[in-house]
Amino acid sequence: MPCCSNKKPRVRLARKALFSAIPTWNDNDRCPVGTQRLLQWRFYKNKALVFQTPFAAPEDALAIGTGSTYLHLNATNAQITAYLISQGVVLSNSDTVCVEVQIKNCQNESARSNKICFAAEVAESDCTCEFATAFDSGQTGNTATPPLGYAANGGQLVFSNGLMNPEGEDFSAMPLDTGDNLAWVTLDENCDATIEMEEVTGQTGTVEVPAAFTGLPASDYLVFRNGAAQRTFSVSAGNLTPNGPASESTDLWHFVRLQSADSCKLSRLTISASGTGTTFMLPAGYSAANQAKWLLFVNELLQYPTLNYTVAGNQITPAQAAAEDQIWVVVIH
Repeated sequence: MPCCSNKKPRVRLARKALFSAIPTWNDNDRCPVGTQRLLQWRFYKNKALVFQTPFAAPEDALAIGTGSTYLHLNATNAQITAYLISQGVVLSNSDTVCVEVQIKNCQNESARSNKICFAAEVAESDCTCEFATAFDSGQTGNTATPPLGYAANGGQLVFSNGLMNPEGEDFSAMPLDTGDNLAWVTLDENCDATIEMEEVTGQTGTVEVPAAFTGLPASDYLVFRNGAAQRTFSVSAGNLTPNGPASESTDLWHFVRLQSADSCKLSRLTISASGTGTTFMLPAGYSAANQAKWLLFVNELLQYPTLNYTVAGNQITPAQAAAEDQIWVVVIH
């Protein structure tokens, strides 16, 4: 008998936007209780499917809202909106978001619930902080020297050829040569915030999130693996699972966030998860007019203005055409 042939699962909307999947496992108890009976949450923007979770067991934790599981999505409309934005979905308050759940049993028989829809609730930010950046090339030796006029304010990140250097301006481990392109990223002088970075080493498989970061949504901090920026990853029960090869003991992981009295945050917004072509549109609200609010990345590397891309209005033109590349921005808001 097919799964749920008599009654489909339901998504129930209650006050405070509590969504509950009520599955009916009509499989004659052929599947044992646990992970062989699985659920998946699916999210739509203006009727188009834009994101779906992996399948997981009903009791598994879901990183949306407070105490959510794959059986119960306990989150407000604003929290669901923020979660989708953190996954690279571009949303504005004029968009409609719909949620449904799909269930399947051990024989891969499946059914979907009805959809529950609501107006996206994009949080307005009072953050006035911006990035201050500087770029240089032609340097050699063990130390990078920032250009005249640049001053680190509240910490900084230093990049060489797009890779973040955990030692900042110290390049003793890999001395610079004249072909290296350097970048400094700090906060503007009027910003009341600090860039905080913590290192984690010796991790295999998953990566333990530093204690200072465990109370934050994964959307509110950056992660670098051996200097390479990570566009997507998942965090559950204080452990980060890479979206790619499992962590090896020799990997260096760095977690970066803002500490701010104005509640300023860093977020990752996807432009194209597998882009091909010569021009791309920035996420809504970002353009050449507020370029100090965002940093462009292609795959795992920071991109340098003029050298790697140009921007006109809200359109990005990479210096090299994209060929199935991940194109994304880190924004400060």
